[in-house]
Amino acid sequence: MCKSSDLSRLDRHLGVLYGQSWGQADAARRARLLGTRDRFIARREACKSDSCISDAYVRRMREISDIMAKKN
Repeated sequence: MCKSSDLSRLDRHLGVLYGQSWGQADAARRARLLGTRDRFIARREACKSDSCISDAYVRRMREISDIMAKKN
């Protein structure tokens, strides 16, 4: 994510959140994290603008938080 400093920051933040979540997750949550990862990547890759990419990152971070809080 070197297109912009904002996107790079989001990418780093997501990586930290994902790594921390993975380390704390039980088997069921790990399965959810993996199962939803490909959907996030596809959504991000389909984006044509920085705002779309940014939104994909924010939604993914919310999704990870929800998984870890058992909201999903």
